[in-house]
Amino acid sequence: MSSKPQVRALPAFSDNYIWMLSTDQGHWLVDPGQAEPALQALAQSTLPLLGILITHGHADHVLGIADIVAAHPCPVYGPADTVAAVSRPWCLDREMQHDLPGLGRLITHPAPAHKRDHVLIYLPDHGMLFCGDTLFSIGCGRLMEGTPEELADALGWIAALPGDTRVYPAHEYTLANLRFARLFQPDDAALAAHETWCRQQRDALLPTLPTAVARERALNPYFQVHDARFQARARQITGDACVDGLGTLAAIRRFKDGYTG
Repeated sequence: MSSKPQVRALPAFSDNYIWMLSTDQGHWLVDPGQAEPALQALAQSTLPLLGILITHGHADHVLGIADIVAAHPCPVYGPADTVAAVSRPWCLDREMQHDLPGLGRLITHPAPAHKRDHVLIYLPDHGMLFCGDTLFSIGCGRLMEGTPEELADALGWIAALPGDTRVYPAHEYTLANLRFARLFQPDDAALAAHETWCRQQRDALLPTLPTAVARERALNPYFQVHDARFQARARQITGDACVDGLGTLAAIRRFKDGYTG
């Protein structure tokens, strides 16, 4: 087994993170939407860039690739049909296993709810999940090209991972997601305590990420949709007739799309 990669958050744009994985063989980048933060980080090391991993083809996840590869030639793993720079295509219709230098086993799992070319990137030997825009801390991504059923499938797959799996979303949305979550769970002391900690992190200009599967199972409203009391609260707030878990998931995700609180 490869030694555990060290993971560094490289802020990009207003709220993106490029994740930089450093191993004893070299570095990997996940979703480099901007070149400059990655190039600056790579300049601090004598080790090579081993490759780039892409969760999906939205511009804020891929725009930096061309400049990075021009300076540090390396393979680019991602959706070849939507990202021209990809040299090692993911399979988008089924789960696949890969063996990559410095990382060891890597599993890609289709997650097409946000975008049809989206995959989850899981390193089982290291307990790390890079989930792009499928899952955020205390939230989840918009249904832009897929269905509530596909979102439920992806979240269910994530929820089944070991609780100590460290989860690396692509955006710093946690405080906004916490405000939304507390609409549905206003008396949740653990949610309130986590919000306090996240505010302290952001006040210190530090990330609230990574999160963990166990934390998301406990606090994320999109993982509470099968609870009858949560469903009743969702009916009250959204006005939708949420009669089951899938209907509740769809209703609160729709409501979140227009939420400005």
